[in-house]
Amino acid sequence: MAEDDIIGDELICPFYIQEVVESVGERLIGLTEMFPEPLRNFSCNLVCGSVSMVKTSFFYLRQAAWVASATAIIGIMPYLIEKERFDYEEQIRQDERKLLLGPGAALSAASKHASTGPMK
Repeated sequence: MAEDDIIGDELICPFYIQEVVESVGERLIGLTEMFPEPLRNFSCNLVCGSVSMVKTSFFYLRQAAWVASATAIIGIMPYLIEKERFDYEEQIRQDERKLLLGPGAALSAASKHASTGPMK
């Protein structure tokens, strides 16, 4: 390169490059023309199939989550209600014992009830 070709940091180019304003979509369409038709069809089918698979998976996962949560509520809620009722009745019994017999009687009855293990 001769010194005449360089001005400052810029290189003088005899051809002026015009800026072409293209959208991303136009550029992608232009790039697809360099690939063969079967490859373009395969990639299109692959993307469409993937989108369809994600939509179908989401649909079935949503249905499964609804069924699992409804089954859990129907199956577990009666147990939780009965357990709460039993604990409430036990607390009332301990309070009655404490009022009638004093604080030591309620504690001894609770420890006796807790120490009774499974029958052999």
